[in-house]
Amino acid sequence: KFCQHLRFGDERIIPYKQQIETMTSRGFALWDIVKSCERQGSLDSAIKKEIPNDVRGFCERHPSIQRIVVANGGTGCQMFKRHFKPWLESGDLIPEKNGSSQSAFKKYAKMHANRNLEPRITIVS
Repeated sequence: KFCQHLRFGDERIIPYKQQIETMTSRGFALWDIVKSCERQGSLDSAIKKEIPNDVRGFCERHPSIQRIVVANGGTGCQMFKRHFKPWLESGDLIPEKNGSSQSAFKKYAKMHANRNLEPRITIVS
C-alpha cells in the first residue's frame, strides 16, 4: 500500500498534481524506469522497445538516495532486472529484506544472502 495516503476513502483519489506534491514534499523522487517506448493502449505489458532512464546514474549523482521503490508491480520489476542486471549483481544495490522484494528479486537476494554487504541502496517491490 505504497500510496495509500494519496486516497481519501475508496471513492476519492487526490488529484495527480497534489499526489506529486505530497510525495516530493516527503523526500521522494519520482521517476519512471522507462524513458521511452512503443505501446498500444495503457497496459505496461504492452510496452515494446523500451529505453530505460539512467536510474543508476541518477542515484550516483544523488548520494542521499537510500531506497528504490518499484511501485507498479511485476512488470516494473522485470524491466528493472532486464535493464539494471549488472547493478543488481554488483552488490551495490540489493533487495530489501521483506517477502515481496525477496520474491521479486529472488536471484539477487540469493546471490547476496551470505555476503556481509553494506549496500548504499536497497530496492523494494
